Amino acid sequence: MKTHSHRLFFLLLTSWLLSACVWSLPQYDSYEATSKKSSSFDSRSSSETSLVPSFSAEEKPSSYSSSDSSSISSDSFSSVSSSSADSKEGIEPVSYRAVDNQTWPQGKKTYRVKPTRANGDSVTVYDVRYSTKGYLAYPTTLTIHKTDYCLTYETVALYYLAFRTFPPNYLSIKNKTQVKKNTDLRCVSTYYKGSSHTYDYTKALGTFQNEINGIYYEFDIALSSSYSGSNRGAGRLVVVEEGLASYQGDGPVCFYTKDHYADFCEFYNFAGGWSEEFAGVYNKSGSYTNSPEVDLPRPIPTTITPTYLSLS
Repeated sequence: MKTHSHRLFFLLLTSWLLSACVWSLPQYDSYEATSKKSSSFDSRSSSETSLVPSFSAEEKPSSYSSSDSSSISSDSFSSVSSSSADSKEGIEPVSYRAVDNQTWPQGKKTYRVKPTRANGDSVTVYDVRYSTKGYLAYPTTLTIHKTDYCLTYETVALYYLAFRTFPPNYLSIKNKTQVKKNTDLRCVSTYYKGSSHTYDYTKALGTFQNEINGIYYEFDIALSSSYSGSNRGAGRLVVVEEGLASYQGDGPVCFYTKDHYADFCEFYNFAGGWSEEFAGVYNKSGSYTNSPEVDLPRPIPTTITPTYLSLS
């Protein structure tokens, strides 16, 4: 009897211990576990389908980074939308940086785009940059209208390439007496290859597409507030109307000189798109002479076709 009671006691004790162990196990909420799994999936999906554009440091438009110091560069002279994914990335216009007539262009680019005529009475100016995606043309904040007065060498070049006529503030040199000091009026002269200058600087610009009697223009660029028809200074934008043979005459070619043909920079047809400075010719005019500051020949750029990005 005593043995039986001991066995019963041990059975009851064992049963109580097993019951205590079961109740001490952690309790899981099946709904909470499912919710955590679903939340993890949504987070992954969100990052994989993000529409926020991603740019490398080299290709990032200045509207995305205040530290972007790239000069502002292509002039297709039309709002061309790209069919690539780039045109769907919500591109904002890049701030256009105006040039200073008294300093040489700072672009030092090595590529050019073909000059293209405007389809209407206004054009968007583009900035062309090289990136891991190739050459991309970003629209800038500058729009040029056919009625605009142009006062810098770059806007005069952009205007002429777009509309193939003189800006309305430019008068023929024959009317220079009408160009007074402290006004926005300027003079433009027309010349023919090989028949106009004592010092033929055109030989430094390359072979004209029309080497016999090709037309070229000289747009006065004011370097100071004292500019007038009788005090025109040394700044000129030279435009070779029929272009150069090395470009197969694909359109007008523009050059800027601020020292009266002693040195030049070539315009590559997009905002900020200028060559490095190269030597022109020694020349003498009135009481002053001009000698080249550099001894480099005209650089030969690569003609490229960029992908044009559209505005958001």
